[in-house]
Amino acid sequence: MQKYLCSILFVLIPLIGHSQIHRAYNRPDAVKSYFLKGGVQYTTFTGSSDLASFQAGWQVGVGMKLPIIRRYSWWLQPEFLYNNYKASLSYPAAGALPPYESTYSFTFVEMPLLLSYRANDLFELQAGPQIGVLLNNSASTTTKQAITRLTPGDLLRWNYGLCGGIEINMSPLAFGARYSYGLSKLANSETAASQLGEASLHGLQVYGAMVF
Repeated sequence: MQKYLCSILFVLIPLIGHSQIHRAYNRPDAVKSYFLKGGVQYTTFTGSSDLASFQAGWQVGVGMKLPIIRRYSWWLQPEFLYNNYKASLSYPAAGALPPYESTYSFTFVEMPLLLSYRANDLFELQAGPQIGVLLNNSASTTTKQAITRLTPGDLLRWNYGLCGGIEINMSPLAFGARYSYGLSKLANSETAASQLGEASLHGLQVYGAMVF
């Protein structure tokens, strides 16, 4: 994870020094804008009794920025995202079974609704709720240990959470980092609870966007 973050910072720092403010922000009157975004996310579980670790997933989506209090630089930012979360759990030995690690993957359509504050002409702070719908899931293990496949019916269909972060606005690009914290547990059956316990998802998202 640190290797990816250092690589991203190495690219962003020179760009920030030579950036221009996006046209939607330097006009006398604030105007709405649209964007396409994509990035990576490093996710893990919280609430599980087993040892959790981060794994890399991805996200793509669209969104818009709507000025709501122009004098004080407040914006409303709804998004429509296709998110793939991955996280791992390490299970201890049980009887004759050796310890093993399983990596779980969850794909959601998610809709954050963010309140954004433009701190200055370059940086923007964002926070708000998000809701998601589970599309599919999978699991794999690094050993030959067989794991029970979880169907979408074993997991909660709806996922609720909170997210917040910072965005750097350039012309015509934007880059950001956002922390996402799930408020809903994933398991919806005894089978899922035996593997995931009370786990929910949380982690860091790093993205880039093209603003129009």
